[in-house]
Amino acid sequence: MKAMTVVSVTYPRNSGTFFDLDYYIHKHLPMVKALLTPSGLKEVELLRGAGKLDGSPDNNQMTALLRFASSADAHLSFAQHGQQIADDIPNFTDVKAVIHVNESSLA
Repeated sequence: MKAMTVVSVTYPRNSGTFFDLDYYIHKHLPMVKALLTPSGLKEVELLRGAGKLDGSPDNNQMTALLRFASSADAHLSFAQHGQQIADDIPNFTDVKAVIHVNESSLA
């Protein structure tokens, strides 16, 4: 598999906050895909924080991995549509997302 750029968007689990999973899956993600696919989004993978190996709760409730063919595609996508995506976040959570741009390859 060729190297890809992966933008990870993680929503930490904090007490006293909310995360509307139904809205996130059925409204936010389809909007993200519709906006970013024309400028290079290839795939989205969701990781729900199910717990740590010792059985304690995970520190993150959700991580989305957005895969792009190149860093340029990722940067262009978010330059064009990042504000619209960010403006939708309060509709499903009051948690501040942690975003990283990663270069991915299989070992």
